[in-house]
Amino acid sequence: MGKLTMMRRTFAKMAAATAAAVGVAAPASSALAETKTGTTGAGEVKRIRSTCRGCGKMECGVWVYVQDGKVIRSEGDEAAFQSMGNHCSKGQASLQAAYHPDRLKYPMKRTNPKDSNDPGWQRITWDEAMETIGGKFSELQSKYGNETYFSMAGTSRIWSMGPYAALKQCFVSPNAIQANEICKGPRFYATKLNDYNAYSWMEVVGRPRVYVQWGGASELSNYDDSCRTTVDVATRADYHILVDPRQTNLGKEADIWLPLRPGTDAAMGLGWINVVINKGLYDDLYVRKWMNAPMLVVEDEDWEGSVSDSQSTHGSKRNRLLKQSDIKEGGSNTAFMVLNEVNGELTYYESNGKSVASSVTDASAADLNLSGGASGQLPHWEGEDWKPATAGREAQIHGLDLTGQSQGFVIDATPFIDGLYPALYTPEGGLEVELKDGRTLSRKVCFPKGDPQNPMSTAEIQQKLRGCLEAALGTYRANAAVEVLERFDTLADIEDIIVVLK
Repeated sequence: MGKLTMMRRTFAKMAAATAAAVGVAAPASSALAETKTGTTGAGEVKRIRSTCRGCGKMECGVWVYVQDGKVIRSEGDEAAFQSMGNHCSKGQASLQAAYHPDRLKYPMKRTNPKDSNDPGWQRITWDEAMETIGGKFSELQSKYGNETYFSMAGTSRIWSMGPYAALKQCFVSPNAIQANEICKGPRFYATKLNDYNAYSWMEVVGRPRVYVQWGGASELSNYDDSCRTTVDVATRADYHILVDPRQTNLGKEADIWLPLRPGTDAAMGLGWINVVINKGLYDDLYVRKWMNAPMLVVEDEDWEGSVSDSQSTHGSKRNRLLKQSDIKEGGSNTAFMVLNEVNGELTYYESNGKSVASSVTDASAADLNLSGGASGQLPHWEGEDWKPATAGREAQIHGLDLTGQSQGFVIDATPFIDGLYPALYTPEGGLEVELKDGRTLSRKVCFPKGDPQNPMSTAEIQQKLRGCLEAALGTYRANAAVEVLERFDTLADIEDIIVVLK
């Protein structure tokens, strides 16, 4: 690794010299309009509540000060739930764009050829502009096909932008480029393996009392409200835990720093999960109703279940989850079987939904844009007559009382229907199920390995520990570490373990 040889004083001198050089050499530019924020007019200054579109997406709450019909400055609105009174420099500077002398305020049409030095811009009406654009699109598509339409856009500021939805569908063309691939896209697609659209990164919105910063620095590298929200949450949480080999910017303020050896994150994560499960620290209703924890998993080695169609991904998948189509002719291959804890019988969760035309009022269906059929499919439990939840309460988010913000509204969790409560575990020894071809399966979701009712043997513990350590320490040192840990109770000094792990 290279060494840094520049001292702080040297860096300061270089920075000053560079700034001076830029100040002398930089040409005049009209990139930013001069904005006078003083009260130059004689009219009354009005304070108007509005939203900021400086970044085009968050719409942070702001107060806008207007004098003589012109905005003179803006500041954050502390009553705005999503922005908590914050108003970044980009938002405050956005009025420079609003009053920039070169800002386009109406359609302009080129009247000279493209190779001309003078474009000959001429102002036209909005109707003429739309007719011209639409006519040209139609002409090109008639000549070259729908795929001739191509569009580009930045982050999804507005869903109707070309590459995202509306325009692309209007012109029936797949050709579009968006910033997703170099922005939040990788986060979405990677975490979609075990989550939905990476909503986990938005957990800071809930203002957790214990904030865990694991291998990241969203206070620096994220966008929109995430940077400032991270700082607000971390500083107001009861505990701030940093899990990272490095001491990060915000991590210096953490209550606990866990500098893991690279490659050992999974071991710690599994350990935390084990504590959460064994101590019952999870939301029981949520786990049973909205996760796949109750779904029966077939462990038989010769098992080959039916293919399951998926509504959220293209194509179909084969997995070890027991489906209705495995035990019943004509059964649904997207209805996953679970054990009902109330009566000990099998029931199912239909992940592909059902028609809700008879389950909700016409008004509710209209509000949800559901009309039955393919567009009105919603997942449901067996026997469930789904209705949109409306009852709720004021949220009790930790820390908002310190900011003067208003609490949001939270919909009450809807319980299971009477007589249904999916089991998280099958009886000891498994559960026998007869398949549609007459075969009987007897090994399904027993207590998971490591559970107190299905303990791991010493050899199994050694093998799992060795596997976790080998990635970071190598085979020789991993074996040495396992040997030392076997003698943990007899060790005279913890240094014996530290020496092996270094």
